[in-house]
Amino acid sequence: MKLYHLSKIRFKFVRIFPPRRLRSILLTFRKLAAISALPSGQKSLSKFKPYFRHMVLLKFLLALLAFCGVERFCQKKTHGFRLHKIASEETIYESYLPEGEEKETLQKMVNQPYRFLSSGGESYVFVSRDARYVIKCFNHHHMRQRSLFDLFNSEWQGQRMKKRDQLFASCRIAEERLKEETGLIALHLAKTPGYFDRPLTILDPLNVAHTINLDQTDFALQHKGELAMDLLKRSKDPQLLDAIIALIHRRSSKGVADLDSVFKRNLAFIDKRAIAIDLGAFAIDEGLKTPFLANRALFFETLKLRRWLSKNAPELLPYFEERLNQNLQTQV
Repeated sequence: MKLYHLSKIRFKFVRIFPPRRLRSILLTFRKLAAISALPSGQKSLSKFKPYFRHMVLLKFLLALLAFCGVERFCQKKTHGFRLHKIASEETIYESYLPEGEEKETLQKMVNQPYRFLSSGGESYVFVSRDARYVIKCFNHHHMRQRSLFDLFNSEWQGQRMKKRDQLFASCRIAEERLKEETGLIALHLAKTPGYFDRPLTILDPLNVAHTINLDQTDFALQHKGELAMDLLKRSKDPQLLDAIIALIHRRSSKGVADLDSVFKRNLAFIDKRAIAIDLGAFAIDEGLKTPFLANRALFFETLKLRRWLSKNAPELLPYFEERLNQNLQTQV
């Protein structure tokens, strides 16, 4: 929770329960405890009727805190997943799905259960039973109208629509230019009645099974890779670093920039081939086809990787810096 949220909650709490009132409530508790300790014949609650008002207020506060705690607990355990969040209400894009033998192969990929793997601000990720594929169901909840205030504030709704358009435009760039570099198999952003022969079974974070109609769901299907950070820690293979440099070069040569090239969560490997697993941060930049801008992108996108290597795999850092300098010099 952000700091200003905490300060806002504290301000409201102090307004409702100022220190003087809290001291009064505590004093009431002490007096009621003293009454309960008296013999039954000596108890007289008529004198303490004014204090019961504080008791009701305190019980309400405790009930409210318990409700908030349960809500946060459920949110954490389910990662906020709900079926209605991945349901799309309109079609504004086209989907270019394969036909013939490629369609049969795609059908086999999705004709198996997928279990929950992770979640982000843009999608919920599920991994196939054979652990070879991941399907990302896009989260439409934050793109919809949330309250009546959106009806009177077109700017808020416009920002949500802009964010959605940027996300799907980035996915289309990956589909058209970076299929190999992202491990993308299929991108589905439109209604396709009758294309898939059966619904997809998914297991949510609580291991509860649900079925979804893929013809009515926006999703991206990708090959599953191992996170670059985990593989580098385990194998210490310098060839993996060459694969990362090659990935950045290939993407730049196609005139595509990655606006969120975070090494720890956005890079993975499939058979020692580096891929970018995040589909939501690509943008067209034809200038990257020039050696100077391509070198600049390579240098800045590997800064965090160099810092990570210095802390977690220092034996690989000299090799990586040497290979990086060679690539920067040959591209000049």
